[in-house]
Amino acid sequence: MKTNEIQDITTELYDISGKMVYLKSYKSSVVNISLNDFDTGTYILKVKNENGNIIQTEKVVKR
Repeated sequence: MKTNEIQDITTELYDISGKMVYLKSYKSSVVNISLNDFDTGTYILKVKNENGNIIQTEKVVKR
């Protein structure tokens, strides 16, 4: 995922049951998350800005 500018962002990854399985903060314009350690399934990725506002939500499917 790439944002338009360098900023403080937090990524949260949730499994299909709504349990948070990943949380990490970045100061970057590019975010890479490896799904190698996650089980096959559907996840929801939320990206929040420094104020905690959701700036992007994506459905992620690991096969």
